[in-house]
Amino acid sequence: MPSPKQLLHAFAMALMALLVVFSIIFTHILVKLFLRDNALLQKLVFDFTRKTFIMGLTAMFAIFAPTSFHVTTDASVPAKSFVEDADVPGFVRAFFIDNSVLIGNHQIYTDWIFLWYLTYIGNVATDIHILMKDSILKIPVIGWGMGNFRWIYMSRKWETDKTNMSNRLLEMDANARGWGPAQGVKPVYSPDALIKWPPGFAKNTQRFPYMFLMYPEGTNISENTQPRSDAYIAKTGQKPLKHVLMPRVTGLYHCLRELRKTATVVYDITAGYSGVKAGQYPQDVYSLTNVVYDGKNPAVVSLHIRSYRLEDIPMLTQDHQTAAEEAALLKEFEAWLFKIWYEKDALMDYYYQHGTFVQEGETITNNVTFPLKLRRAWDIWYVYVVPLTFVIAARAVFQLGGKVASLFV
Repeated sequence: MPSPKQLLHAFAMALMALLVVFSIIFTHILVKLFLRDNALLQKLVFDFTRKTFIMGLTAMFAIFAPTSFHVTTDASVPAKSFVEDADVPGFVRAFFIDNSVLIGNHQIYTDWIFLWYLTYIGNVATDIHILMKDSILKIPVIGWGMGNFRWIYMSRKWETDKTNMSNRLLEMDANARGWGPAQGVKPVYSPDALIKWPPGFAKNTQRFPYMFLMYPEGTNISENTQPRSDAYIAKTGQKPLKHVLMPRVTGLYHCLRELRKTATVVYDITAGYSGVKAGQYPQDVYSLTNVVYDGKNPAVVSLHIRSYRLEDIPMLTQDHQTAAEEAALLKEFEAWLFKIWYEKDALMDYYYQHGTFVQEGETITNNVTFPLKLRRAWDIWYVYVVPLTFVIAARAVFQLGGKVASLFV
């Protein structure tokens, strides 16, 4: 039974979350009412609410479940990709390459928030796209708002998910090339229900880059999911993984193939959480219940980042003519991804032994520590700017209307 203190903590956290959701839903309603015929403005406002969604969660966690980050990068990531903000001491700025894909190991439910925070400090929160279960769309009101973000929602049935995923990815790709719905371009549907957009890059038009985030493992590592992963690994004849799950190859391969005209870099992020020992499941240590009732988050979220340019992953850029050729490319990609995941497992093993991902003799181009927080405390205003402005404007109009009406009395 939760204590009164725990209930108060949960209530305050839930109240702030509801206010964030209300602000976003209210903004979306205004967009649907007044901007329904303007695709560009719709996208700009919806993208803005993606950012305010992440800012709202950031503020909520900074208050109720604080944590800090220790970010390191290997030689594949340029130096000064993470630097202290010159105007706000203690706040770190990140610099990511446009049209990039983020992948990582999935350990706890709040993993999402930690990587979303990177997009906030990287000033690409408006560009974020994610892949997640479609069950969230069934939540009343919230599901409608999430649908407006134009993220990719999966039913876990590849036969039905493939077309939906392809169409959303091709829409992202088209917007990044200047030939998408954000630019007012109308698509053409092929007989197999796939949407076709004009080829090439448009000139003299606004383009919308993306930051696409997905967890190839598909779920958290836990006492339920690890045995299934181990069973699959045993079938392949490979050595067991200790700290991560075997990634699902087909979904990531399909995503990168569809985005290959515009995607530039795959960022691979390995996450480790202080307070978790080897052999423990992080989601048991930092469960949602612990976060909501007790504000229990890792004291330090360690993130080690590596990057891979798409042009250096040949199986993604090569064309194929037959099903056999495609199967061969998929097999090559599987080997490439498995290699990364076994390296990730070794990184996790080192982290559990030494409390850091930085190994002796390794070239580290960025090594920074910083708290999870908004750039400035008053930036929370942006989360509520639309409904507050609407209320202020409506009040002013009613007051003016009353004064005008009084002239005729």
